[in-house]
Amino acid sequence: MFGPHWQPVRSPQKIFNIFPGLQMLKLEEVRDAVASELEARGIGDPPFYEQIREGRRDDGPFMIGALALAKRRRDDGHRSCGGST
Repeated sequence: MFGPHWQPVRSPQKIFNIFPGLQMLKLEEVRDAVASELEARGIGDPPFYEQIREGRRDDGPFMIGALALAKRRRDDGHRSCGGST
């Protein structure tokens, strides 16, 4: 599924290193948004949502995807990631 050099990210600082410029975002807000969206969609269970909110799932695909999207939106001046605005 992942390339041969893929390594999980184990700390928020490493996530910021992967996605430079995210220091302006509040990581807690991203975590809460991800957990809330997964909960609303019925993906996972309460312990899983709590782990996301506590930062114990920062290396998971949901958080990596959310942080990548947040960075793109910030870099694009908050325009939509798909299509033109």
